[in-house]
Amino acid sequence: MSLWRHFVLALCMVVSPAWAVDGLVLDADTGQPLPLATLVVGTEVRRSDAQGRFDAGPPGTPLKARAPGYARYAGQAAPAQPLVVSLRPLRPKAL
Repeated sequence: MSLWRHFVLALCMVVSPAWAVDGLVLDADTGQPLPLATLVVGTEVRRSDAQGRFDAGPPGTPLKARAPGYARYAGQAAPAQPLVVSLRPLRPKAL
């Protein structure tokens, strides 16, 4: 391999670490993705994209998730790929 290819390979390893976990926020009842859910990963606030995807960070990182109309979630990033966070819809008890 040329020196240039070694450099590019090394750069890819640094820029996109293998320990990052991809996450997915879903509606627990329908299984549909939840776009623009708010997530707190460690100390960083993030949003899920239009398909409910987000970067969950390294395994063991504290993770909280919420979306309007859904119960909150609290847990940790796990090594599963992708990490699935299922949010349960809130059901009003009275009007």
